[in-house]
Amino acid sequence: MDIPQHIVPYLKKAFDGLEEPLTKFLERSTPDWLIYDFAPFWLPPISSKLGILCIRFCIYSATGFSFILNSTQSKASDTIDESCRVFHERLLPKETEFCVSDSFRAHETFCGADIIAIRSCMEIEGESINSIRNLLKKPVVPVGLLPSSVDVTEDENWNTICKWLDEQEKWSVIYVAFGSELKILAHKSVGGFLSHSGWSSVNESLQFGCPLIMLPFHNEQGLVARLMEEKMVGIRVPRNEHDGKFSRDSLAKALRSVMLCWKMKGRVVEVMLRK
Repeated sequence: MDIPQHIVPYLKKAFDGLEEPLTKFLERSTPDWLIYDFAPFWLPPISSKLGILCIRFCIYSATGFSFILNSTQSKASDTIDESCRVFHERLLPKETEFCVSDSFRAHETFCGADIIAIRSCMEIEGESINSIRNLLKKPVVPVGLLPSSVDVTEDENWNTICKWLDEQEKWSVIYVAFGSELKILAHKSVGGFLSHSGWSSVNESLQFGCPLIMLPFHNEQGLVARLMEEKMVGIRVPRNEHDGKFSRDSLAKALRSVMLCWKMKGRVVEVMLRK
């Protein structure tokens, strides 16, 4: 469940309160492996002490985490340039009075793991996956894009939407969503997906062979958008180089470019077949 951003530090503080009871549970149950995400920075030392192997599961893109690892290493050696420093500071929330920063959590959980499992594949992010392997000096296993299942349950709202979509020509509809409804995205009339280029949304777009019109806002979204543009499966909405703003004209241009580019639709299908 999504919660307001200003409440997130309290959620993390409550999560960190699990350290003591989870430690006692692990002492009693002695599992062979633990799989965790970025949050429990305190878990790797506990697991190591108890002789339990750890897998750090990353649901975000290899591109984003490779950037973080590279920029953190550069920052430590004072070789990071100004633009990279600013991006890195914007990418990761700062430490607060309530809890440690996300960058610290990510660092500790990555470095403390025996194996890194990442929601990606070599065909799409091979360079970044290899970069993570080289930086962390440990196995990095791409587990695939893990496509979501389409909910086949019908309801009155979906029946109304589906009826309208059925009346449209193939690939003539642009689906606009920051977070997606798979049944709409999978429909044959949808020919473009305007998205913030979050990793899950991008994977869903690839799953159904739907080209992307990308309007990234924060976190790794800009990096993912650039990667998808390089793969020729989508187009970024141009922004003003000075203030980062986009206009109705730049948005319209990107929409037209995707909707009129039949080759791009074939390219998305090709990428998925290769995967």
